[in-house]
Amino acid sequence: MPIIGTLVTSAIAMIIAVPVGIGIAIFLTELCPPTLKRPIGIAIELLAGIPSIIYGIWGFFVLVPAIKNIIDAAGDNPVLAAIFAMPRRARIFSPRASCSRS
Repeated sequence: MPIIGTLVTSAIAMIIAVPVGIGIAIFLTELCPPTLKRPIGIAIELLAGIPSIIYGIWGFFVLVPAIKNIIDAAGDNPVLAAIFAMPRRARIFSPRASCSRS
């Protein structure tokens, strides 16, 4: 059943992406030096603004061939999905990390 594989892949991707996104948000709002806060915040906003289809195409044509020998079935890889989801999770969990001047 393909739906089971999709659900498992999505669950694993979120298990990886949500804690990393929260960690990035905590770093940006609490620990990041002021000189780095703005450039990192801008980079995350730019990454979060890229449509997911672009991430998917990039992953399919660049990352999958690069890690094909390392990880089996790289086309259905939750690690890739987690990488693509991290900027959005960081943006969601970090309301103060916007690009506005403070």
